[in-house]
Amino acid sequence: MKPKTNPFVVLTLVYLFLAISTLANKNPGIITGSIIQKENSKPVPYANVALLDNHTHQIVTGIISDANGQFTLENIAFNRYELQISFLGFEKKTINLQVNAQNNPLKIGRVILKRSAEQLDEVVVAEERLKGKQEVDRTIYTVNDKIQQTAKDGLDILKHIPGVSVDFQDNVTLEGSGNILYLVNDVPRDQQFVAQLNPEDFNKVEIITNPGVEYDADVDAVINIILKKRPKGGRGGLTLTLADPHKIASNHRGNIEYGGEKFRVFASDRLNYQSYKAYSKQKTRITNNGDITDFTQTGEGYASWLRNSTNYGIDFFINDKNTLNIYGDAYVYVRNQDEFNEQGTETINNELTRKFNLINDQKDIGRGLYNSLYYKHKFNDKGHQITSQFNYYNYKASGNHQYDYRYTYLDSILPQPFELSRNEETENRRNMFEWRNDYSRNIGKFQLKGGYWTYYQWFDNTFNSGASQEEQFQYNEFRQEAYASAASSLGKFQWSLGMRTAWSKSRIDKSATNTYLELLPQLSVMYSIKKGQSMRLTARRRIARPDMAQLNPFEMQTDSTTINTGNPDLKPEIINRAELQYSLNLRSNYIAPRLYLEYTTNSVQQSSYINPDGVSVLQPENVGKRYEYGLALTAAVNLTRWFRINAYASVYGTEVSDEKGYHETLWSSRLNGAAVLTPWEGKPYSFSAITQYIGPRLRYKAETTRDVMFLLQADAGITDNFKASVVFNPLSQNFKYEATERNDNNYYAYQEGRVDVSQLLMLTLSYNFNWGKTPKQLERSTEYESDGGNGLF
Repeated sequence: MKPKTNPFVVLTLVYLFLAISTLANKNPGIITGSIIQKENSKPVPYANVALLDNHTHQIVTGIISDANGQFTLENIAFNRYELQISFLGFEKKTINLQVNAQNNPLKIGRVILKRSAEQLDEVVVAEERLKGKQEVDRTIYTVNDKIQQTAKDGLDILKHIPGVSVDFQDNVTLEGSGNILYLVNDVPRDQQFVAQLNPEDFNKVEIITNPGVEYDADVDAVINIILKKRPKGGRGGLTLTLADPHKIASNHRGNIEYGGEKFRVFASDRLNYQSYKAYSKQKTRITNNGDITDFTQTGEGYASWLRNSTNYGIDFFINDKNTLNIYGDAYVYVRNQDEFNEQGTETINNELTRKFNLINDQKDIGRGLYNSLYYKHKFNDKGHQITSQFNYYNYKASGNHQYDYRYTYLDSILPQPFELSRNEETENRRNMFEWRNDYSRNIGKFQLKGGYWTYYQWFDNTFNSGASQEEQFQYNEFRQEAYASAASSLGKFQWSLGMRTAWSKSRIDKSATNTYLELLPQLSVMYSIKKGQSMRLTARRRIARPDMAQLNPFEMQTDSTTINTGNPDLKPEIINRAELQYSLNLRSNYIAPRLYLEYTTNSVQQSSYINPDGVSVLQPENVGKRYEYGLALTAAVNLTRWFRINAYASVYGTEVSDEKGYHETLWSSRLNGAAVLTPWEGKPYSFSAITQYIGPRLRYKAETTRDVMFLLQADAGITDNFKASVVFNPLSQNFKYEATERNDNNYYAYQEGRVDVSQLLMLTLSYNFNWGKTPKQLERSTEYESDGGNGLF
């Protein structure tokens, strides 16, 4: 048999060959200098420094000045150049120079920038307002001083970004999706890491709603946070939340870091605790053999959720070209439902046949440990680097669910109440190995990227209900992915094009095997109409893999009429999405309407059927196709100097169909936004009214709804280091976090869950401190697939 060539190995060898071929490119030239203001001789930090070829006027290299206005350009070939220095609100400075062996390093001394009279007013306004800018594949928002002065942590910053929603439990969604990849300086992180960031470190936030091939194939959206270097060094912070002991949504955190020229050590801890009075309601109707059985059930009790996450690591700065990092994250979570008291009735053909009481106790405990080794090498030319990362993740969890029933039969079959207890115990174990490699290089006007990713995980689950023998579920999966992309510009056009291949082989219970290979292309094109106006088209194909809960075939009987089970035969969803967006920058206002279309095949939806015992079985299936199309609007509008609105709104239609002729259409809407009042100029005080609304959502033969959430928030920077925030829910409501109404052949069901957050009040105090010299910070990945969820709902 002729041996087969593995395309992923070939692609990796090509990248390595290109990397090795550039090691010999060494240029000896060095240029140093400092930038100051003409008016007061103060340094100009974070100014743009660009070195241009004297003949072609193309950019050779560039850098941003440090916090003291100083800069150093290295690895410069001997030649004549133009040095351009610019900063918002100042006139551009151009210097002609020559780098040769006689004046190397070339010390140009102090460069003096003069303020631009025409831009002076705009600079003052920019410090007060959130500004947006559209790029070929993302929208970039500049974080202003007013937001930084009042925000207590990283998630507080995100609350001000249009399209991003952060609720009182710190659940984050971007345009309705919680499947978000977080990046910090273009490197994957997780939400826990973002939450502990110092707000003063934020420079920009980039929003990517249709990500390119360099991102994981199953990611819906990307939030990339660009940090600025701080003028001070070692740092730390503490945050404490105080709340009503009967309605708790608290986040406590602490972090500290210290570093020198050759190393940096850091550690942080975040405790999230939630506890509410919870309510449930359920109605079910089953038609079987001509009989109609109606089942109703209501309940209430306390539900709580706790997660503690500890991050730690050390960076080694070997030299200017090579860095090494060791990183770890250890977490534990506990989910409790104590003495949840439920009452129910059953009627057959409108005759009451029985009543029951149920005491439900549930406790789930899990812990995870993630460790990572990361290496980065920078080559001499700008934008040329290679990274490699090896990750290991271990997760263990156990659950104990106790159900104590007391039945009263009204048809005289059993004259005395009948008591029944059922206990369900689960044990979960998951391990994951992952190896990522990424390579990037600029050749002329083209930016080229490529990468290879290999991933292996195995999952063991044990279930014991006491009624039968112990059941086991074993799952193993091996993934390989590779991508290549190119980006450039031509006149008023900017474009990027890429392709990602995703191959996977999984084995379930050592018997069933699923294998698939998908090609996932991506295209982005932007046309600059004129200054402040542009049009952007993006198209992407991605994959959504079923999770463990959807695959696990264990049957969980939630009540006497309903069984929930997984489906090990599920195939991944294939999602195709296209967006056409127009953006307008008018002074300091940003408005961007967008048309979009999303088409999904192998759509994974919950289906139902009646088993021979007359019990309804809910199980996920690949039911067919799903379309979503609509109009969305993102806006950051400043009505006055002291009043602004940041909002995202959409009106959209959803169509779901299967191969048996079922077809349903629903039109709905979404809205999340904040109206921000900053009444005192120059004072770090702000008041916000936050609205989060999600209209009805169409599922397969089902529809889900959720209550609108309205919050009032006040933020104050009491001192440079000490901040306070108050969040208040003025509504008197048991908040409906989800309700599902399902209509199928011979089956109807309605379920809802609520929590008591009426007049919820939270006070958060935050203190940040810093000292010493600025420690270097290594930009690297700490993002991984953790377990245990993000809260009660």
